[in-house]
Amino acid sequence: MQGEQHYQDAWQTLSEQEDNDKLKEKLAKDNGLIYIAINCKKLDSDLIKQYMNGSILFKLFKMKEEDWRIILEMAEKNITKEICNYYNSVTHVFKDICQEFHTNKTTLRRYIKRGVEIGWIKDYYGENGKAARSFHKAVLIYKEETLLKRCSSINLARDWLENNCGIKVTNVTVKNHCVSRKPIGDYYICFETVNG
Repeated sequence: MQGEQHYQDAWQTLSEQEDNDKLKEKLAKDNGLIYIAINCKKLDSDLIKQYMNGSILFKLFKMKEEDWRIILEMAEKNITKEICNYYNSVTHVFKDICQEFHTNKTTLRRYIKRGVEIGWIKDYYGENGKAARSFHKAVLIYKEETLLKRCSSINLARDWLENNCGIKVTNVTVKNHCVSRKPIGDYYICFETVNG
């Protein structure tokens, strides 16, 4: 399983990492072992499954769909589950969690995001442990007085504006217009409030 450090500069240069990977492959072959490299640079279970299906692993172990489900469940339960449990029961402060799990904020954000998606984190707070009011706020898109679309996130609002209105904006632009309540072209966007 090769993470993103095998495909871009990280703690080693890409060239150093490729040399190291070649050495591992040679060592395996010299010892009569099969060397299998699976692209896991994105934590996307469908992509990982696709790469694994294309490898000799599925044939060697005669794997079935049920085996894959169990593998995914076990993989998710490890560090992601531990971090989510710690986040829910001990602290919401990223700095403290990073120290406890010996990781950096970028990696931690990925685990936390995955935990929110899976539902292992119910109440998300910002990196300093304070409530993040705009996290997962729905965005309402109006034209004149008519509600055109309710998007459950800034990302979806950005995509909807581009695909349906021909307006290309960034997430920051969407957020800023929601806060300032200034129109984007002919469209007015705002965060959904508790009262609608």
